[in-house]
Amino acid sequence: MNKERNTVFDTDFVSVFGTKIATLYKEAIEYQQVLPDVSLTRFRQILELWCTELARKNNLYGTDDLTLRDFIDFLYSERIFSRTVKDNLHKVRQLANNAVHANKELPHDSQRNELISSFVQARSLFSSLLTDLSEPLLSSTTNVVIIDGELKIVEEKEMIYKAFFSDNAKDKFLGGKAISALHDAYFQKLPTTFVTERQNIHLSSHDEIALQLYLAAIELDAELDKVSVNLWCNKKEREELVHSRARPEYNYEFALLVADRPDDDPYKQRAFTALRSAARKNHQPSQALLGALLYNSGAYVESFNLLRPASLDGDLLALRQLYFYYSEGKACDKDMLLATEYAEKAIELGCTQTMYAYGRDLFEGNNVGLDKIKGSEVIKKAADMGDKQATTYSQMLIENDLPKILADGFSNILDIFNKRFLTGSGFVDFEDGRKIGVNDKCPCGSGKKYKKCCKI
Repeated sequence: MNKERNTVFDTDFVSVFGTKIATLYKEAIEYQQVLPDVSLTRFRQILELWCTELARKNNLYGTDDLTLRDFIDFLYSERIFSRTVKDNLHKVRQLANNAVHANKELPHDSQRNELISSFVQARSLFSSLLTDLSEPLLSSTTNVVIIDGELKIVEEKEMIYKAFFSDNAKDKFLGGKAISALHDAYFQKLPTTFVTERQNIHLSSHDEIALQLYLAAIELDAELDKVSVNLWCNKKEREELVHSRARPEYNYEFALLVADRPDDDPYKQRAFTALRSAARKNHQPSQALLGALLYNSGAYVESFNLLRPASLDGDLLALRQLYFYYSEGKACDKDMLLATEYAEKAIELGCTQTMYAYGRDLFEGNNVGLDKIKGSEVIKKAADMGDKQATTYSQMLIENDLPKILADGFSNILDIFNKRFLTGSGFVDFEDGRKIGVNDKCPCGSGKKYKKCCKI
């Protein structure tokens, strides 16, 4: 603390709220550059802990099923804090929601920069919240000025390295998140028209490593060594027990990774177990994802009961799924007015996936009325924001640039076959019609011998 200026670093002052909140806050600072989505999630977790503690201190009950949005409004209605504090809590909540169901169709760098920007704004709001909430939470006032403290920023390679040598659940989880981030960055660099078998294998290896790290985090966090029942329960009972004891965040990331896999995938049903366990603990992202999966499987009533509360808290997946709920006519009679409201709310919050889905329906006249002009505008907006699906669709069907796309794709194929030409006896390598010698310079331009480079 600088007594002369009466200032204190946020990373120091946060300790007055206890070890748990201080740890979450410092983790948010440490992960901000590499995993800003985790950092924003940590901020949201702090808001949830603050609200729970404020309700406890003021003997307020019946809050277990409230969304964070409603929880904040309820505490304000009970005059626990001022309107300014309420507004700042909601701003942090909304910024943290940007981390939920991050848009995988956006370029990785754009997505990360957007989340980092949200993190910076949220941290700025915390500067006042830390002092404003010290009185209702700690029954003490302070006149210190909070300024940003510095902590060492953890890098991806550190997280991954630590994950492989640590038996700590959190380290396994962060390693999985770091690998998932590398996967997203690599995926965004791939062409939209043609992906090679080599590239698919590389992406699959990322998924498999991240999956096993998430499962390890879940198993370690469950601490079954402390539960004697694990000695006799069957496999299904054991899985349910493990997921019920593990953190919702770990369950969610595991389920998110396998959610789009075929129904016969060995991990698909376990994903439902993980999501149900997390949803029972009021983990909003898990409720939204479970609701979406249940809608696709035809369990419409249960789906709606999960999606509706999550949508009120601004969850983008829930808003997008409720657009389909009311526009497709599977779960209920079509209500295009309500469907459009959900779509426009998600679009207002910057969800390019909803822009693409809604814009495509407008452009093709699916579910909604045909409106090619508005549909093309919405799709182009998503494309301008970097959405890969929207970009491809816009080029092919709106800008009528299909010949260029096909030409680019064919060019990629030719490049691949130039490097590796498959014959009946195996792979034989050519450059300009001439076979490349193993000791020749590699045609990729690396300067290395071919046998030490692309032949490997």
